[in-house]
Amino acid sequence: LPAGTYQLDVQLVEPGTYTPLTAVQSRVFNLVAPQLPYLITPVNNDTLDAKLAETAIIFRWTPLIPSAAAQPYYRLQVFEILPGQQPSQALRGNQPLLDQELRGQTQYIWRPQVSFSVDSTAKRFIWTIQTLNANRQPYIQTAGNGESRSEPFIFNCVVRKKPATPSM
Repeated sequence: LPAGTYQLDVQLVEPGTYTPLTAVQSRVFNLVAPQLPYLITPVNNDTLDAKLAETAIIFRWTPLIPSAAAQPYYRLQVFEILPGQQPSQALRGNQPLLDQELRGQTQYIWRPQVSFSVDSTAKRFIWTIQTLNANRQPYIQTAGNGESRSEPFIFNCVVRKKPATPSM
């Protein structure tokens, strides 16, 4: 059922004849749609220093709301956006540089062990969180993209030029 306010009416009846045995009992209840995580950092279209990013990148996101009975798994994925490629193409077609599953955690420190500063060309990346239930299946399968993925964010890694030192 989609999120909303519902009323449930129940009445016991005689099997076969459907003769009422009790009065109708009604109860109103609400269904709240879960809110998937929202990406926090790196923020969308952020630019990171390539040298620093080679050491560590901190990813943060909000938890699933409302909290589930069993802690969800968060699947963090990072893809490189190749030159001439649309971000959605990278998300759907490229192999992830990072594919990490975390139980109940909303932060991950990635130590890439990848060189982002080989040349002065900016590298572009797209990242997303997929929320999985205790069986590691998408938490929400009926709404949105059916994969329980957050809206993806893009970030760039660039080589920052050192300021020239004044000569004496």
